[in-house]
Amino acid sequence: MQIEGSSASGYLTDSFEGIDRVFTDVQIVSTSATNIVAKAKRYGRWWMLKALQPEVREQSAFQLRLRKEMEILIQLQHPNIVTAVEMEQVDGLGECLVMEYVDGDTLANWLRGNISRSERRRIAEELTDAVGYIHSKGIVHRDLKPENILITHNGNYVKLIDFGLADTDCHAVLKQPAGTLQYMSPEQAVVAEADVRNDIYSLGVIFGQMDLGGAYQTVISRCMAPADRRFSQVAELKHAMKKTRWRGAVIGLSILVCFVFLMLGVLGWQAWQTHHKGLTRQQVSETIERGHVYIDEAVDKLGINQHLDTLSSLMYLWSDFGTKCASINTIVDSFMESCAEEFTEAELAEIQTEVATYGFSYLEQWNKHIEEMRKKEGI
Repeated sequence: MQIEGSSASGYLTDSFEGIDRVFTDVQIVSTSATNIVAKAKRYGRWWMLKALQPEVREQSAFQLRLRKEMEILIQLQHPNIVTAVEMEQVDGLGECLVMEYVDGDTLANWLRGNISRSERRRIAEELTDAVGYIHSKGIVHRDLKPENILITHNGNYVKLIDFGLADTDCHAVLKQPAGTLQYMSPEQAVVAEADVRNDIYSLGVIFGQMDLGGAYQTVISRCMAPADRRFSQVAELKHAMKKTRWRGAVIGLSILVCFVFLMLGVLGWQAWQTHHKGLTRQQVSETIERGHVYIDEAVDKLGINQHLDTLSSLMYLWSDFGTKCASINTIVDSFMESCAEEFTEAELAEIQTEVATYGFSYLEQWNKHIEEMRKKEGI
């Protein structure tokens, strides 16, 4: 027989093993004209509580807005978006939206640190992915800004927070212009209807503050263009960011090739000027020809020619394309090791220059192919 007031599991009580079910250690984190944000402990872990200021706590419009935020957040399950749990009455705060506690710092504060450009770009991509996800759910955030983007201390991951001004077609609450002036699009300031392009404009402003590099300026400008010329959805923005990243990789590879050519030319010339004797011209020529065959066989194993011949778009380019191309250096070095003891330094310099030039002719072909596709795709 079950005793009244108990539970089958024995755990549905106000406390067990010294761990409270009620919220304790309540600490105010921030306040605004209408909201209070606090953190509190329950079951031994921290939670975030969002409540209304006492002056507006009994006003239905603000109550509905807080519940709307709960209805929006509860349907979102994404690693880069804060998780909501429930609405609950908390002593001293009234009805609260209970959310996971994020141990992190705002994007604004995080950017003040010595952060590499590659890390900034990773954060920009995570943020874009999170915004694309909420748009797929028919939700527009409407208040994207560095203060509403947290970067976790553990792992430096994005957590998008504060959906108080977020809106969907199915909600009738707060159908009016809203947002933070510095980050809101011009049309958002005067039009009540939520539009995903409002968030895309805000992303452009944020990206401009993140110092992603000159290559991303075109993407940022498109984000902040008039609504009819802006990216119409986040998928287009993500594709543009991906193309920008690949463009940077191709440019970097081209610079590397030019540098290697220059260094090989300088070293080869110096070695040739210093040494003048060695094997016969026929032996040197035969070795160079053997190096060409060696390069051809190695390149065939890489499969780059076949990949480029069947490539329909740069977005499908191998993720390790640059690494495979750079292996030409390793191939040349491997061949030179096989004949290092047979020649003088001057002859080795001549052979290396000729074999490397032949190897890098493949790089020129690949770069030309990539450039042609880039022009074709308008990158």
